[in-house]
Amino acid sequence: MNHAIFAVFAVGACSQSSAPGWNTSTYWRQAETAAHAWQADAELVLLVADATDANGIAHLEAPSARLRFEYRSQVDLAKTAEEQVGVSAGRPANCLFASYIHDRRTQLSTGMRTGDCAGPRLGPVKCSIAQIWKRAIAKGAPTMGTANIEMHLSGTVRRWRFTKTDHGQVDENFDDDC
Repeated sequence: MNHAIFAVFAVGACSQSSAPGWNTSTYWRQAETAAHAWQADAELVLLVADATDANGIAHLEAPSARLRFEYRSQVDLAKTAEEQVGVSAGRPANCLFASYIHDRRTQLSTGMRTGDCAGPRLGPVKCSIAQIWKRAIAKGAPTMGTANIEMHLSGTVRRWRFTKTDHGQVDENFDDDC
């Protein structure tokens, strides 16, 4: 286990912000730093920010609300089946890094096994969660309350999904082209 990964989160900046909730930008930067400490080639494959307000603060009081950032590495793709102890031939090992806040606790999972180490990556993200909120407001989303925001691939295009169910129904998709 790489202890440098956990040092990133030990400084307290990933703890709750002075405002109620979690600062998504701060936590995202820390997750990215920790992922790169785990494997230098780690790339973002999943971003989920539930219950996030227009200021980018996630309010994770709801049992299902979470911040989650997942990264993949291709380092283990180069290993032979013999080097991948406990893994069947042809199945990559230890290529997923997940960093998340759920149930008001920060959790890291490194080197998780997955069968899709070579799958698509999101690549460098151009928009912030606050910028996505601004776009949603421009399309009529109320500024009150929170929204669930995630990034995904639509074919080869990075898209943000903005879903709001409190203070008015909104379900919008935005390109990552800020």
